[in-house]
Amino acid sequence: MAAASTKMCALLLTDVEGSTVLWERDRRGTAAALERHDTLAAATVARHQGTLVKPRGEGDSLFCVFDRASDAVAAALDLQIAFREVPASGGAPLRVRIAIHTGEMDAREGDYYGPAVNRCARIRSAAHGGQVLVSHAVQQLASEALPVGSHLVDLGVHRLRDLSRPERIFQLAHPDLPSVFPPLRTLDHQVHNLPVLLTSFVGREHEVSEVLELFEKTRLLTLVGVGGTGKTRMALEVAAQVADRFSDGVCFVDLAPLRDAHLTERALLSAIQETNPDLAGTLDAALADRELLLVLDNCEHLLRATYACADRALRISPRLKVIATSRRPFGLSGEQIYPVPPMNSPAPGSKGLVRRLFASDAGSLFLERARAVQPTFDLHSAQRGGCRGRVRSPGRNPTRDRARCRAAPGPFAGQIRERLQDRFALLTSSASSGDE
Repeated sequence: MAAASTKMCALLLTDVEGSTVLWERDRRGTAAALERHDTLAAATVARHQGTLVKPRGEGDSLFCVFDRASDAVAAALDLQIAFREVPASGGAPLRVRIAIHTGEMDAREGDYYGPAVNRCARIRSAAHGGQVLVSHAVQQLASEALPVGSHLVDLGVHRLRDLSRPERIFQLAHPDLPSVFPPLRTLDHQVHNLPVLLTSFVGREHEVSEVLELFEKTRLLTLVGVGGTGKTRMALEVAAQVADRFSDGVCFVDLAPLRDAHLTERALLSAIQETNPDLAGTLDAALADRELLLVLDNCEHLLRATYACADRALRISPRLKVIATSRRPFGLSGEQIYPVPPMNSPAPGSKGLVRRLFASDAGSLFLERARAVQPTFDLHSAQRGGCRGRVRSPGRNPTRDRARCRAAPGPFAGQIRERLQDRFALLTSSASSGDE
C-alpha cells in the first residue's frame, strides 16, 4: 500500500436531493438525468482546474478537489446553474446540494481522507437542494476572488453532528441561484413534535440502555408489551436521547385516536408537516432524503396499515429510522423487537419488603406520583395503608396505579387499595399524560 501524503486543498462535495424517490418514480428518466448531470459535472470541474475524484462518492454524489478555494466556489456556481437545466421526474430540475471546505487531507491511492473530508460531508448534509454552502475557511480564502455578481451570506455558527467544533457557515448568493431556503439541517435547528411530559422519567436505566444499544444496529425498532407497561414513555425517552443525531428532527405520531386504517398515511403526513411546514404534500416527497426519526405510537389496532407506511418510509429515505410501540410486532423484514418488561420490584414475602419496594423502580415511580398528589406521603404512610398489596398484587400495573394516585386526593393510601380491586373501572380512568 502506498504511503499517504498530506495535501492542502479545497474539497467540493455534491449530492442529488431526493434521488431515492426519483429512482422509484422514473428509473429511465432518472438514469438519463444523472447521465447528463455527470457529463456537465466532469466538464465544469475540469474547466475550473479541479479533479473529479469520485464520480459516485456516495449514491448520486460527486467528490471533487481543487488547489484553490476560489476555483471550487466558481465551479459550484457554474454547476448549480447548469443543473437547473437538467430535468428530473415531472420536468422539475435536479436539486443538488453542494458544500465546500478547505484543509489538510491525506491523499492515498487517488483518494482523500481525514477530518476535513468529514467536516465537508457534514456541511453538505446541512444544505438543501439548489444551495451552495461554504465553510469559514473557504470564506477567508475566497471572499476576495468570488465570481462576478456573487457574494457570501453569513448563516451563523452551527453545531454539526459528530463534530466537537462548531462551524460558521456561509451561503453562496448569485442572481441566477435561489436565495430562500429552509433553516440549515444542523443540531441548532432541531425540529420535533414530541409531547411535553409533566412528570419525570423514573428508573428503567437498564432497559433504556438496552434499547439504545439495539437502536444503533437497526432502522426499525419495535417496543412490544401489554398495555400499561410503559412502552410510550420509554420510546419518548429514547427519542429524546438520540434526537440530535437527526438533522431533520423527530416526528411523533400518536395512532391511538385513529380508527380508520385508510387515514394512517394522512396522519403520518400531517405529523411530518407539523414539524416541517415547507415540505411537499405527498408522503413520498415529504420523506425523500430526510434524516428523520419517526416515532409511531400505539400501532396494534392499525398494524397492517402502519406496517405499510413504515416499510414505505424506510425504503424512500435511507437515513430515516423508526421507533414503534405496539402490543404486537409488525413482522417486517429487518425489524428489531424489544419486549418491554414490567418495572422491577422485590419478591413478595421477603423481609423489609416495603423499604425494599420503594427502593425499586416500580416503588420509586409510585412514591413520586403519590407525592405529587399528597406531598407528605412517605414510607410510614405506605406501611399503614398496605402498599405491599397495592404494588405487588397479581396483575398490578405501575402505569395504572399512577392513574389511581392522580385520582385519589387527600388521605388516599386506603382509598387506592379499595379502588385497585375494581380493575375494569381502572381502565376507564380519564387521567392520562403519555405514561403508557
